[in-house]
Amino acid sequence: MATQAPLDRPGVIEDAPEASTRFEWRPVKIRPAPQAQARRGAKRSSFRRLPRSDRTREITLRIVYRGGSESWWLVKARGEHGVFTGMCALEDVMRAVHSEL
Repeated sequence: MATQAPLDRPGVIEDAPEASTRFEWRPVKIRPAPQAQARRGAKRSSFRRLPRSDRTREITLRIVYRGGSESWWLVKARGEHGVFTGMCALEDVMRAVHSEL
């Protein structure tokens, strides 16, 4: 912020000192972020928990496109679900559904 100079120095503009904030160091203890609660048992559904199934029998799948940059797919079958990328082959998905992985 510039101000006018005193009358003894006409035509000279001086920079006025800006208002500053007082800065001081204070010791402060920063607490860590709270930890997530540990899971008790396997709450997440997965095809791996299921026993192997016969590949020659008919099976019903529900497939939901979840989107994203990698093309995610949600596959529901046999009362469980799994998430797969668009790069997975159908054979890989079916091996997971039949608990062969």
